[in-house]
Amino acid sequence: MKDKYFSNLVVFLPVFNGEKTVKKTILSLLNQTYDEFMIFICDDSSEDKSFEIIKNIKSNKIKIFQNSINRGLGYTLNKLMKISKNSAKYIALAEQDDFYYPYRFEKQISYFEKNSEAGLVAGIADHWDGFSITSRFPGILVKGNSYPRGLDFFKYNYREQIKVVNSCVMFRNEIHHENQMKFSEKYPSLSVDWDYILRFSLISEIHGLNISLVKLDRRINRNSLTSQNNLKYKVARNLIRDFRKEFPDIISLKDYKFAMATQKYIELSKYKYFDRIIECIKIFFIDPSKLRFLRKFLKVMYKPIKARYLASKIN
Repeated sequence: MKDKYFSNLVVFLPVFNGEKTVKKTILSLLNQTYDEFMIFICDDSSEDKSFEIIKNIKSNKIKIFQNSINRGLGYTLNKLMKISKNSAKYIALAEQDDFYYPYRFEKQISYFEKNSEAGLVAGIADHWDGFSITSRFPGILVKGNSYPRGLDFFKYNYREQIKVVNSCVMFRNEIHHENQMKFSEKYPSLSVDWDYILRFSLISEIHGLNISLVKLDRRINRNSLTSQNNLKYKVARNLIRDFRKEFPDIISLKDYKFAMATQKYIELSKYKYFDRIIECIKIFFIDPSKLRFLRKFLKVMYKPIKARYLASKIN
């Protein structure tokens, strides 16, 4: 039964200490070319002025909720899912420090209406350093390709790390509830999206649009959970182990080693040059793909040489 707040689309915006960016994010969501939507904002007991800023934005498209204590991303999303069970056909996710291009909702809704087999649709994220777009993600969509399907998609996102931009995800509400899905509350607001995407791909198709839907704030001085690398690395390793234990019939030992090697390559950035070489050599004994190891190792060796060469040209 539809509730009185039913809209074709409900957007979830969890907020925690987002006073510097949340207003800009909300305004970009309100400025969409697609009009039939509501924004459910839940403040996760922020310690700054986030809640006051949110309350001062006047729009009949916004419903505001608040957690009495800080509960984390997984809990907050599950709370909003419960509230919106009968409130929408589609659910979209948004993040407090991102800017959404005005055509985002229109493009995703249009795709759903033309592709009934798609259960979840995402797109491309532009990474912004405060001055310009420095890169775009994920590469598979940037290059004009499509996501693999079924178990191939599951393994692709397990072995290679998540290739779906969480902050521009939109999915069919009924699929989530009919399959009794939940956002993980095990991980501390990190890898919640990775866990969800992997599980969703086992029950429905995930598609990607070859267009940019969101601009992500990737300034060096930003204050974000995704910038807390040590915690992020630890959580990612735990997820890789947890999924191997939970899905041993799907994830082989080779898949597990490949995924762990992928994570180890990502972590190389925290080491200085010579330590990075040593750590890279250790990965040789983990990575089933020796060709991949060779490419990564040569890149590690070549990077400082290239930097010195460029510096000499400048001088």
